[in-house]
Amino acid sequence: MKLDVIPADLVDSVEISKTLSANQDGDAIGGSVNLVVKKPSDQPYFSILGTTGYTSIINGRTSHQVESTYGQRFGEQKRFGVLIGGSYDHNNRGINDVEPSPGINVLPNGITTVNSFSTEDIRDYRYDRSRYGIGGGIDYKVGEMSSVYLRGLFSHFRDFGQDWIYTPTVGNFLTPTTTDNTGNMSLSNVYRKPVQQIFSLQTGAHVARNTWLFNYELGLSQAHSTGGYSYAVFNGPGNITDASGNTLFPVAFGVDTTTLTVPRFPVLNGVNIYDPTHYLFNDISLQDDHTFERDVVGDVDVSKTYQAGTNRFGTLQTGFKVGDALKTQFYNYSDFGIANQTVLDPSLAAQSLPMSRVLGNFPDPNYYFGKFGGYGPTPDYNQILRFFNANPSLFSGGPVPGKMFPNDFNVSERVYAGYVMNTIGFGKFRLQTGVRVEGTQDQFVGTAYRSSNNSITPIPGSNDYTNVLPSVQLQYRLTDDTVVRLGFGLGIARPNFGDLPPYLSINDVGSRKSVNAGNPNLQPTTGKNYDLVIEHYLKPLGIIQIGGFYKDLTDPIYAQQTRLTTGSFAGFLQRQPVNGPSAHLGGIEMSWRQELRFLPGAMKAFGVSANYSWTTSRADLFTPPGALPRTDHPPLLRDAPNNWNFDVTYDKWGLSARMGLTHNDAYLWSYNYTNQGLPAAGQPDTNGPVNGPNGDVYLYPHTQVDAQVSYVIPKGRGLRAIASMLNLNNEVFGFYQGSEQYPIQREYYSPTYSFGLRWVSSPESK
Repeated sequence: MKLDVIPADLVDSVEISKTLSANQDGDAIGGSVNLVVKKPSDQPYFSILGTTGYTSIINGRTSHQVESTYGQRFGEQKRFGVLIGGSYDHNNRGINDVEPSPGINVLPNGITTVNSFSTEDIRDYRYDRSRYGIGGGIDYKVGEMSSVYLRGLFSHFRDFGQDWIYTPTVGNFLTPTTTDNTGNMSLSNVYRKPVQQIFSLQTGAHVARNTWLFNYELGLSQAHSTGGYSYAVFNGPGNITDASGNTLFPVAFGVDTTTLTVPRFPVLNGVNIYDPTHYLFNDISLQDDHTFERDVVGDVDVSKTYQAGTNRFGTLQTGFKVGDALKTQFYNYSDFGIANQTVLDPSLAAQSLPMSRVLGNFPDPNYYFGKFGGYGPTPDYNQILRFFNANPSLFSGGPVPGKMFPNDFNVSERVYAGYVMNTIGFGKFRLQTGVRVEGTQDQFVGTAYRSSNNSITPIPGSNDYTNVLPSVQLQYRLTDDTVVRLGFGLGIARPNFGDLPPYLSINDVGSRKSVNAGNPNLQPTTGKNYDLVIEHYLKPLGIIQIGGFYKDLTDPIYAQQTRLTTGSFAGFLQRQPVNGPSAHLGGIEMSWRQELRFLPGAMKAFGVSANYSWTTSRADLFTPPGALPRTDHPPLLRDAPNNWNFDVTYDKWGLSARMGLTHNDAYLWSYNYTNQGLPAAGQPDTNGPVNGPNGDVYLYPHTQVDAQVSYVIPKGRGLRAIASMLNLNNEVFGFYQGSEQYPIQREYYSPTYSFGLRWVSSPESK
């Protein structure tokens, strides 16, 4: 779930647990995050926030947000409490994105190879996103330490927009930087209209009786998504012919890698590749997805405090939890082609659609910092759709079973869990021990489609397992201000249950065609977790922490990416989750937070916060069929070696300012490299090294600067002016294969500036 669906003013705190305890869900090898919701106070609380924002990308985009929260306790002894909040935001976004396709290309002699690029997507995105939501709860105090409650959340999100994708494809390589005139152009106009809804409801009670505490909770959550991504494709220069079948406007491209991260294909033979009269409508694909997910969770926890001798106090806890989840997906996909879509002939003018007849009003002269000389003409999808609806006789096609049915699945998961945990303190020590047992039952049905006889066959399956998860934590207080913590816990990471059915999800838009596949044989990852942390509390207010961790993983789940060479999807990249044999992960973490009140004068209002982590990992991988085993033992996916944050704060005279610098190293996103064996005699070697253009997929390093300022307006009775500045350095987001000189995606968003007012009426604001 996206955290921005929750009105921020409803969140009281965020609890992060990096070590495992028996009273926590076992599916938490990497830790857990708990959002603690505010409780109504005795005095009325009311807040309202309004902001407006701007980003300069694609000629300027705006955003607007309104948020409000109200809470109060009522009645005799203030037993009844209400807290409710709502928010609405409309976010117009834009993205400039280039997605090259690196590879190993063969020169005319049939033996010499060159690492280069043969095609790329030049993408421009315009999004119009809106979201509204409401959340809150009511509670009733039965006694001093006992209460019952009801909480709920609803969110509706519309992710609308259009994407334009120009795709130049070079011809045969003549030299490392030139190709012949068999190159071509195409354009895809993607129309996106997904709608997502989330609903959640929890009810429960806290009951205290002397040394006993009982907690009960029952929760229901539902989410569904409809809509999808439809698109129209135009054939351009080099992809169309005259009435005699002769190729029109053949393109000879060069390959310019002067800027390694932004390869370009300059035209060498003078063809205008952005002339809209030289693009003909080829086909339109209509997609409508329906995904539904429902989760029901109920749990009971009982704890009792006790005394075991002098200065020995403990708590014994036990609990039981049941979770039942269901996810279904239903996929509609139709494709319609137009006759004569590749023939530019005046006599066929009434039966064809050049792009010049459906142009929209979206220009982007500053696309990608001017590196491509602006962006080409852009069609309007709604005009294309009107032409399609008005001329049904020109089109042939319909539903595509081979894309529809393999995407349909139904999966359910039920988890039974129980635990016992004891915590006891004696002297400077505090010891927590416990064991948790979780049983998982997965049932799923995928769909197989056979094109030879147009048949549909359900593929049922199941995946049941039980895990016993012990944990122990020891705390020792060296001094009043220094604490040492040791921990061990056994945890698991279940497969995403949407990955279990044997489905295929196909993307054939643009140059990077891919297939995502499910894997009914996935097993949960098991992890032995060891942690050591030392904390020292600073005066007057601050903390220094340093720790180390090690995780020993069995059956790690990762995405295996391979290039398909046979079948209906030959040439596509297939991405499928698989289990590896084993993996290891270790590292250190350090953090420092302090308010500098010991400085003189106005300087004492400064504060600093910094953290750093270093990790190292090693994975043994599954070997795809036909490939040689990898011997390089790459790191785990999404394991960045170095990550750090540094923040400076200032709070004085009603001014509150924050500036933060965040950095994440590059890390592996998916394993892509497979050594298919030595080439045949006289054939070029197109495998390449691990760090070559066919290597693993990495996420680029990311360093971002953000800032936020707020100011209490004098005599404003709780009114505060706020300003937010995100991504001030316009950092890139993207991926590369093997090494950074082989990018496959690089996109920019531009800085975003927002300004607004926040008014709070509460005892704290008076």
